[in-house]
Amino acid sequence: MGTLEVRSLSRIRDGVLLFDEVSFTVPDGRVTAIAGPAMSGKTSLLRVIAGVERSDGGDVLVDGQSLLRLPTERRRLGFLFDDLALFEDMTVRDNVAFGLRMQRRKRVERLRRTDDVLDALGLGGKAHRKPRDLSPGERKRLAFARAVAPEPSLLLLDEPTAGVEEVGREAWRQELAQALRALHVTTVIATTDLRDAVVLADELVLMAEGQVVQTGTVSRVLQGPVSIEAATLAGYVPLVRGEVVEGYVIEQGVGALPFPPGFPLRQQAAVMAHPTALFGVPGGSGLGSGVSGRLLRARPDGPVYVVEIQLNDRSVALRWEWDLTPPEPGSSIEIAVRPGTLRFFNDSPAPRVRTAESATVDPERFAVLAPRVVAGADAPGPRTAQPAPPEEPTEPIEPEPGAAVKATPAPTSSATRKTTSAASTPDEGKKDWSGTQPEARPPEPTSERPDADNEPVTPRPDAPAEGRAEGRADRERETTATRPAGEPLRSPDAAVDPIRTRPNRPTPPPTEPDVAEHSTSYGPSPASAPPPKPDDRHSGMPLD
Repeated sequence: MGTLEVRSLSRIRDGVLLFDEVSFTVPDGRVTAIAGPAMSGKTSLLRVIAGVERSDGGDVLVDGQSLLRLPTERRRLGFLFDDLALFEDMTVRDNVAFGLRMQRRKRVERLRRTDDVLDALGLGGKAHRKPRDLSPGERKRLAFARAVAPEPSLLLLDEPTAGVEEVGREAWRQELAQALRALHVTTVIATTDLRDAVVLADELVLMAEGQVVQTGTVSRVLQGPVSIEAATLAGYVPLVRGEVVEGYVIEQGVGALPFPPGFPLRQQAAVMAHPTALFGVPGGSGLGSGVSGRLLRARPDGPVYVVEIQLNDRSVALRWEWDLTPPEPGSSIEIAVRPGTLRFFNDSPAPRVRTAESATVDPERFAVLAPRVVAGADAPGPRTAQPAPPEEPTEPIEPEPGAAVKATPAPTSSATRKTTSAASTPDEGKKDWSGTQPEARPPEPTSERPDADNEPVTPRPDAPAEGRAEGRADRERETTATRPAGEPLRSPDAAVDPIRTRPNRPTPPPTEPDVAEHSTSYGPSPASAPPPKPDDRHSGMPLD
């Protein structure tokens, strides 16, 4: 057991930056999920932690001791690979006992531990079979059994539910969650399925394009995304993206939604919601939120229907709970929203979080909860692009502590994304789990050689012999005469190693913050000053 700490870890492969300055901490016995789309650097990050691949910067520590200085076999970790990497010529029992043999355990102890793990995972009756004779779900269980049998101090799981049959995936997910609680081992999970993070993990790290987007507890990240990118990764969909006019965010052809008074929206904004908080109601019923679209299709989901609504250039999937029969395709559908679930953002790119400790949030981009439901009696009167007359404008208020830190450059528009979501949670079963980048620069030479004229030259077959030495000497004298003072002499033919070269990363121009700086809502930073006391007029838009 131990606390895992990843510090500014980076990896470059074939000149491509896979992930850059990734930092997070996993407390002893806790489970952290790294979620993000494919090719975001999750698997490569696990392979560097395990020692399968080298790092190009940063460090990995367990209880303050660096793992990067240890060979893979001495890191005392278990790894469930995405491709499983089973020993196909060995039996199920021998696969599980492999790590125990590497630890040189006694035969009796090895057999007892192997049988305990196989029985707990339901593979006891198949101990003498070969992996190729198992189903995909059983192969996944076998790979997990091999990873946990040696009782590692650190467990790495790459896509632990991928490849399992759909009918048994949720049952395996619940069984895996029970196993991790019983083992109480520090665990890192890489997954593209947010359902894995919700069921299995305590902490969540959102990654995209090799960088950390947001970190925090699972509930904090999913309920309070800090940017449009984080909200999209968390499964939110844009309801309205458009201009801010007199207290409303308006999108032509979609509708208008009011935003909380005092929230510092700019000229362009986005209102996002999670599909689980959206419901379809008939057009003209007066129960919608002010957003409506055309029905594309309806599909059954158990006893109810999920309808797909067209909103300009995107579609939104939501539940139809008005009656048991959805309307015909092409019908007008209004969208009702569950109270307090809307998130508001300025529609401009957000700076990514570089480290877990120095995570900063733009106060004008931070998501907030709508104080009241924009549905039924709370919906704006007109359903056209022109909004209803707003209330009297209120004076700007100070953001509440933990919700604001830093200003960002001027907003720009972003492309929208299509997202659908549906989930179900069966009862979990019980089993016995007892048992024991700097900028790229050319490499500098090791020493200066002012005596270049007297150095023997290797002849080139395509150049006259008498002109080789003179040409080289002339080039080096020219380099010496034109180089800046203090710069070491280097050969004009020196090559830059592409493996160690990182691409330059654009940084936002410095701006003067127009609000006081605070720490993030996920805990005060030791290095930052305490936040100012909020104004008495603050209406208190809480973050879940």
